[in-house]
This record gives sequence, structure tokens and C-alpha cells, in this order.
Amino acid sequence: MAQLKRAYFDIVANLLEAVSEEPANKTKLASKANLDTRATQRYLSLILKTKLIDVDSAHTLRITPKGKEFLEEYRKLKLYLEF
Repeated sequence: MAQLKRAYFDIVANLLEAVSEEPANKTKLASKANLDTRATQRYLSLILKTKLIDVDSAHTLRITPKGKEFLEEYRKLKLYLEF
């Protein structure tokens, strides 16, 4: 069966959900979000720049309060779009 492409915000939300469950490094995050490392890096650049996640000195990625707020709003929006 053909797989549907994920939308941009869906991928960002998948990445945030992955680090909200458990802080992770970039490789582990790519695996959890089902992305290759190049795609993960592109999205990570954006979500780091917008402060949705933070990285510590051990290169561990963690969701920020702003990231948690984004996820809440994303989930609410998804409820409106489901039929």
C-alpha cells in the first residue's frame, strides 16, 4: 500500500513528540520520527532556531515549554480537521 507524504507541521510535531517522550540525540530522534538524517537536520535547524527544542552540552535534544505549547495547539487543530 502506498504511504501518504506527511505534511510539514506533522513532521515537526512528530519530532517534538519524540523528544517530549524521552530526550534524545539526533540519530535516535531521526529513527523515532522515521526520517533520514539529512531531513532530520533540516527540521532540527528550524525547530532549534524557533526554540521549540533545546540542546544541552551532551548534544541531547529536549522539548522546551514553547515546544510543548506548539504540540498542544497542533493536537487541537488536528481534532478540528478530523472527519
